[in-house]
Amino acid sequence: MENAEFIATIDRKIQDMLIFVHKYQRCNMELMRMGSDLDDDLLINHKMYLDGSNPITVSVKQLRYRLTYGETCDASTACDITTSTNYNTNTAYVSHTLQRQMLTYLKNFANPCFDHMNGEYNGVWGGTVQMRHWSETPVCSIVSCSLPNTYYAPDAELGSECAAHTQGITALMATVEEYCDPVFRSDLDGTKHFF
Repeated sequence: MENAEFIATIDRKIQDMLIFVHKYQRCNMELMRMGSDLDDDLLINHKMYLDGSNPITVSVKQLRYRLTYGETCDASTACDITTSTNYNTNTAYVSHTLQRQMLTYLKNFANPCFDHMNGEYNGVWGGTVQMRHWSETPVCSIVSCSLPNTYYAPDAELGSECAAHTQGITALMATVEEYCDPVFRSDLDGTKHFF
């Protein structure tokens, strides 16, 4: 991969992260705005909705819980947003995990790599990107950080590297793709919701 392709790949990865976080936050805000009277209303799965005869659905309450805590819940009162279930030992809220992963990636990999590539080479500012291949630059040569669905995960023993997203984050990404922006099943039958 040449330097321009490498930079474009990293830039696209950053854009994808930002788009996902924005979509996630927008969806979560929409769900939070919905009153408790809509908690049991069903939302359709955009990826599985075929002809409307048997759509895969989830309730507003279930999706709200999933996007907040990163866990699934059944249709019982266990889905209450006030339940302080920890999906991850570091933080109870998925949004914190996503933002922390994105900022860590930018701070520890993307920004140092771009800064180095734009650095001086033989007295020419920005010459590094023209004269040295990205793989010759230690801060850029972490190949796993250019792969999709990875995050920067510093490891005390192994040093700097990127790792695949946890199962919880991967499942959350799929959930956002499937159910956001929320569409009520009843809206497809002609009943509109206003909130």
